[in-house]
Amino acid sequence: MRRRLWVFLSMMEKWFRTVRCEVPWEVYQSLPRHPAYRFEYVQGELRITGRPRFLSCRLGLEDLAESVTERDGYEVHTLSEHNRDELSTLFARAFANTAPFAALDWETCEVAAKALLARTESGDDGRLDPAASLVVKSSATDHLCGVSIVTWVSGQYLFPSGLGRPDEMTAEESRRVVFPHLTWIFVEPESSRMGLGCWLLTRSGRVLREQGANSLYSTFLLGQSESMLWHWKMGFQLLEDPMSPRHWRM
Repeated sequence: MRRRLWVFLSMMEKWFRTVRCEVPWEVYQSLPRHPAYRFEYVQGELRITGRPRFLSCRLGLEDLAESVTERDGYEVHTLSEHNRDELSTLFARAFANTAPFAALDWETCEVAAKALLARTESGDDGRLDPAASLVVKSSATDHLCGVSIVTWVSGQYLFPSGLGRPDEMTAEESRRVVFPHLTWIFVEPESSRMGLGCWLLTRSGRVLREQGANSLYSTFLLGQSESMLWHWKMGFQLLEDPMSPRHWRM
């Protein structure tokens, strides 16, 4: 599973476009930085390359509402009821304005969406949970509006250094256990800020509670502010980051 993490990082890094151009030093200094990219200045040339870094977080399922308020005009179904092309198009549209997809043309963005979803479907992101992976669509038009995909991943992926593992488990125990992970959740741009993501999360969480889970983990790209704020709003708490400088101190 640790190998899977590095494969995923390299898979994501593949879609980070490299930018190289000649600019004055003063312009380089004034450019805004993005945490997912490396900015370098070499012999009068600006070089921007992908440097994705991911943070993991945890949501206690007991914090989710016991009852789920239905949304007028929308229906929830299991993920298996929708075809791949429809899912990948929705993925591309949902993430088109976020790193690294914002720097890609539409055709490349669709290719990236298909590749990343195929990776999840094949089990490389953990065992897919068909009951907790859901889609929301319009009742009137049958139009797909949002998706949540839950997989079960090893603690070896979530807690590679043992930091952030459940208090009742030793580091060795946590590596042998699988945990539910919100691998993907997204809605179409036209349906954003309507609470559909929250609804999907709550419905998926209810299924996981019925399966006996008490926590749901998730991962987001550092610098993807909308995703970070959504996780914070939903009540996710950051796990300890093994790359934090404070863990390097003697």
